[in-house]
Amino acid sequence: MVKSYRQLLRFLRSRPAEAIPEILRGTGPSSQKAEKKVQPDLSEQEIRAMPIEKILDLASNKETSRKHLEQIASVRFGVTRGGLSVLRSRDALGEKIRTLVSNENAHGSITRAAGQHGTDQF
Repeated sequence: MVKSYRQLLRFLRSRPAEAIPEILRGTGPSSQKAEKKVQPDLSEQEIRAMPIEKILDLASNKETSRKHLEQIASVRFGVTRGGLSVLRSRDALGEKIRTLVSNENAHGSITRAAGQHGTDQF
C-alpha cells in the first residue's frame, strides 16, 4: 500500500499543478476508455488461406473486433450481411464462426472418407 502511495505521489509531482484537478476528476486523456487495438483488414486471399486454428483463436479472443469476425464469416464461410445482422452480440458471432469451422472440418472428413472408399471400389 505504501509503495502504491509513493508511486501516486511521484506521478502527481511529475505533472504541472494545473493538471491535478483534471487528474482527480478523472477527465484527462488517461482516464478515458483505452483505444481499442486496430486490427488490420485482411485480404480475401489471406482469410481464405487462414488455418482453422487461427480462425478459432480469433473467434475465441475477446479482443478481436466484431468487424474483423464479420469479415472472416462473410469471406471464408459465405455468411450474408443479413445473416450477420441476426447475430446481435459479438459472442454470438464468435459462436457461429466456431460452428462453421466445425462444419468445415466435418465436410473435410466426409470428403476424405468418400475419396478413400471411392478408390477402393475399382
